[in-house]
Amino acid sequence: MARLLAVSLLSASCLSAAWAGSPPMLSQKDATDPEAVVAWLKANAAKADKAAAKMAYEHGQALKKRKDWGAATKAFGDSTAFYPTPAAFTEVAEAQLRMLGEIRQRHRNYDQHWRRDIGEAEATYRSALAADSVLRQMTAQERQQAQQNAECLADYLKSAQPPRNCAPLKLYGLPGT
Repeated sequence: MARLLAVSLLSASCLSAAWAGSPPMLSQKDATDPEAVVAWLKANAAKADKAAAKMAYEHGQALKKRKDWGAATKAFGDSTAFYPTPAAFTEVAEAQLRMLGEIRQRHRNYDQHWRRDIGEAEATYRSALAADSVLRQMTAQERQQAQQNAECLADYLKSAQPPRNCAPLKLYGLPGT
């Protein structure tokens, strides 16, 4: 517990230091706009705060191991704000799907929210692919998986019929997947 508190304080310290007069950060709104992600990386990749991004990403990994999906989503989102990498976007999508899936299951309200939840996840996977088009960090297999994830979510949004083998829908816990 003390170690987690120390990591959280260190993360908060780095985040506040990074915000004070540092390179521009990718906005939350732009994070789900693949064209904005590409433009941001082309303009800012060289001066991005990669150390803060790495620290936030590693914090997200620790939270993911504890299955603290809300906090992990936030940490991975912070990482994309500092330096939007394909891995961070993928982690955002997956942690957020798990978090929202648990909330929807608890409140039994998938019907009211699934379109927004799935649409945001699809956009986040597309942002991962956009980031990779600039950074070239994904393996061929990772890129193919991100493309499949985005496409199966897009198919579900169009048809409302769960496609077979759609990993993100399983993470979301959608009934019938």
